[in-house]
Amino acid sequence: EIDITALLAGAGIGAIAIALAAQEIIGNFLGGAIITLDKPFRVGDRIKYDTYIGDIISIGPRSTRMKTLDYQIVTIPNSKLTSNVITNYAMPDVRLKVRIPFSVAYGSDIKRVKAILLEIANEAVEKTPWTVPDPKPSVYFLEFGDSSLNGQLILFTDDYTHLWDVQDYINIRIDERFREEGIEIPFRQVDVHMRGQESGTGKSA
Repeated sequence: EIDITALLAGAGIGAIAIALAAQEIIGNFLGGAIITLDKPFRVGDRIKYDTYIGDIISIGPRSTRMKTLDYQIVTIPNSKLTSNVITNYAMPDVRLKVRIPFSVAYGSDIKRVKAILLEIANEAVEKTPWTVPDPKPSVYFLEFGDSSLNGQLILFTDDYTHLWDVQDYINIRIDERFREEGIEIPFRQVDVHMRGQESGTGKSA
């Protein structure tokens, strides 16, 4: 007599495993169809998915491949791409807002600082091929920090691939102009106050 209980149990476990694998495969193929129809990105677009930023090099029926900024190939199941938030830097156009944070020491003339930063931004528009005049550059004084007055310079590049070029140019010019103008970029400071302890002397009889 053959005990089929163990056989049925094994078959059931196998069927569950096959069903789960099939579900994942079907989900990826459906994801590929959704990407093809919905077109959230195209080959050549630069996207951000999870912690990855890179350029799409292929879109397959099961997975999508991305070349990261470190020149590594990342293969992403299509079901993941259709169920998570994606940032597409190439849509609706390839222009990109560039944010340059700045900090100056307390006591600095903040209006003069803003004027210098606008001069630098307008200079970048005139002298570099990557910075666009529209929208116009702008400077905002945002907060009183622990050790500094903090703000942000905003300008736009003509293409997201030039982000680092713009940041490099602007930061070098900020360093040069602040040195010329005697504007201090402060180090983070921590004031430590020591509480004195009074000690008494006692006499024993």
